[in-house]
Amino acid sequence: MLSHTPDPSRDPGRFYQEWGGGGDVARYLGYLNAKYYGESGITPLGSSPPVQTEYRRLRRQAWMSAAEPGIWLASWTLVQQVATGDARTSLPLPRMAGRRVLPILTADWTPDGGGVSLETVFSRKIGQTSGPRWFSIIVRNGNGPGGRLWSAGGATEMFAEWNDFRIGGEADVWNQPSHGTGGGASVRAVATQGHVRGLLFDLGMKTKGHWPGRPAASGLILRVGYRFDH
Repeated sequence: MLSHTPDPSRDPGRFYQEWGGGGDVARYLGYLNAKYYGESGITPLGSSPPVQTEYRRLRRQAWMSAAEPGIWLASWTLVQQVATGDARTSLPLPRMAGRRVLPILTADWTPDGGGVSLETVFSRKIGQTSGPRWFSIIVRNGNGPGGRLWSAGGATEMFAEWNDFRIGGEADVWNQPSHGTGGGASVRAVATQGHVRGLLFDLGMKTKGHWPGRPAASGLILRVGYRFDH
């Protein structure tokens, strides 16, 4: 987005070539315009005002994503380890109310337009050895040709234990131009002991709408996998 996609208002010919050649950003902007206005809005001589507006929005969001705190904290820690030869250490995360906090800022390309997500991950209290190792709160806000979109939710690594399983989950609510108000929730069980240690099961349900990593349709969600970090 920041280095390879021409600006449709300044270089319409190259942007058109990018669109025709299958460039991710140009194709996405053409898809959004066609969804709401019936055509891509991209020609060799110029792009429609909505395409240019959405391009500028995605570019602003890309700069925000490039400034994501976790990337720079991790990069600084890695450089220190390589330069000094020290053993691997934890990220120097800030503290809040006795917990370590990791803010994660990302840009999302949703079916209705670009959005920005801010997820804040909290560790268990420093010195605590029981309970969930982390929980998080996430908010997403964006806009597009169809109007504003937003979502909010939370997740936790564990809210209960049953036999040899650690049980956590997440939930999300949203409002999107394509699907209106909706939401979803899922529960994850991870085996912590025995020969199946690391085996996980996800079971959930959602309404129609964009929830990252899930189908857009409504219905049950069932996933089986393996988790290396138990």
